[in-house]
Amino acid sequence: PYTYMHLKTNTADRAPVSASVPISLDAGANGKIGVATFQVPQEGSTLNLTLSAPENSGFDPATTTFQM
Repeated sequence: PYTYMHLKTNTADRAPVSASVPISLDAGANGKIGVATFQVPQEGSTLNLTLSAPENSGFDPATTTFQM
């Protein structure tokens, strides 16, 4: 169910191994939290977390970059 969430490195594009992130939210929802666990290659130090959104869903896709 978490096909909208990916963690990308230079060499890999991974879906979560496990997640407790809500897969749907009511309009105006606030304060919802969850955890997603990914396996990534050891050589990847720059990571991009991408949250995609279906067309006409009312949501914009988002990406954030971080380093480990």
